[in-house]
Parts: sequence; C-alpha cells; structure tokens
Amino acid sequence: MRQFQEAISSPGFGVIFFSGATIKGLSNSQSHHHAGSLIQTICQNPHLKHILLMFGSVDYDFSLAKHLWDKYASQDIELKEEYVDEFIQEVISKYNSFLTELIKFKTTPSIIHILAPQVSPMTDRTLIANLRNQNTINTPFPDSHEDSKQQNCFKGEFFSNASRARRTLQANDVLEIVVRDLALAAQSANTIYKQQQIYLHRIDREMVTEATVTEISSENATGAIQERFLTCDHHPKVTETLALWKQKLKIW
Repeated sequence: MRQFQEAISSPGFGVIFFSGATIKGLSNSQSHHHAGSLIQTICQNPHLKHILLMFGSVDYDFSLAKHLWDKYASQDIELKEEYVDEFIQEVISKYNSFLTELIKFKTTPSIIHILAPQVSPMTDRTLIANLRNQNTINTPFPDSHEDSKQQNCFKGEFFSNASRARRTLQANDVLEIVVRDLALAAQSANTIYKQQQIYLHRIDREMVTEATVTEISSENATGAIQERFLTCDHHPKVTETLALWKQKLKIW
C-alpha cells in the first residue's frame, strides 16, 4: 500500500500499511501488527465510503516458504505440491472468514475493495537471500550442489519466479470466486448483511508474460513476471503497478 501513500495526495484518501502483515494474521488476536482489529476499528467510522484492503503477497511467498521449511524440509520430508495447495487454501479461507465478519459491521463502508496480491518481482536467488536475512531458513541452497530433500524446498519446482508467478495467478483466481460469492451474499435481502458492495481488483495478469497465463497449468511453463516490474527487493516497480491500479480502481 505504500505506493498509494506516496502517489495520492487527495484529502479524502488515507493509507495505513503494515510491514510484513499477513492474511493469516488478520484474525489472530496475538498478531504483532493487530491489523485485523485496527481495520475493524477504522470501519466504525460512519463517514468512510470506501476501504481498500491489500494483503496476501507475504503469505504467498515468505509465509509459505517458512511453513514448508518448518514443517517439512527442516525435517527432511520431501515436499509435495499438495502441501503448497493446502497452505494457499488455508490462507484464502482465513481471508474469506475475516471479510465475512467485516461486512457484518453496521458501520462498515458501503464499498469494500479487495486488491489481489501482486506478482512477486524477486528472482529465485533474491528470494533465498531475503529469507535468509529474515532468519526464515538455514539451507545450503543454492550454492551447494549436494542433493537433498531440504534443497528441494527451494528449487524451481516450488519457488522459481515462474512457479511463484503462476501460483499467484491461480490463488487470485480462487480469491476472485470467494469475493464474488461474498458480494452475492451481501446483496441478498435474505442475509444478515446490509446492502453493501465488495469487489476484487487484480493486476497480476498484466504483470506476467503471456506464457505464464497461457501455460498456467503446465509444469514446464517458462513464463514469469515482465521485466518492467523487476526491482532489487520484494516490491514490484511502483510506477508500473500504480499505473495499473489507477486504471482498475478509478475511485480518486
């Protein structure tokens, strides 16, 4: 969300960002950021007409990597794609639960905008460096040529840029369905929700190469993030992503 804070000076537009906050932490009362409870407090402002929520990038990359390392790779258990799928499904389920509770608030803004996670710009080696800097992992990969189940955790099958790009698109497809179902529930006269609107906006498809989109189900797809979004850290190039978000949102 920092990209919005730096670029938008409208007096009616405010930005709060939580560095490293996760979807899984939104409903956790012990969360370090307390992002979920703060969002609920903000939503009690009766003058708030729109709220934009942007979470998930940390879950899709760092939290997933830590989960796989702690539960499987560090125990020398060979990874399977189903372990990745289970984690992502849990993340989206928790987001669904949080949003379901949020739209029950009587003072919740009439329009909720869910900004789907962006595609990570990190190369394979940059991801490993970031994880090591955060003390998330302690593994000889990628410098060692020794073959082990632990190294497999961070090989291309699970954490190459192309794999992570495709995972983001797939997860956002599921999230889009979740938000659509929430919107239908919120507009139904037979539910406990008031008449609210909730939308999902996404730019992930515009961020990747055509191969990533067309070969999303292929293990051999070579597509990844477009070069114009690449940076030296885990945030895509702001000038490029912000231009796409402005086209999608059109609320300022």
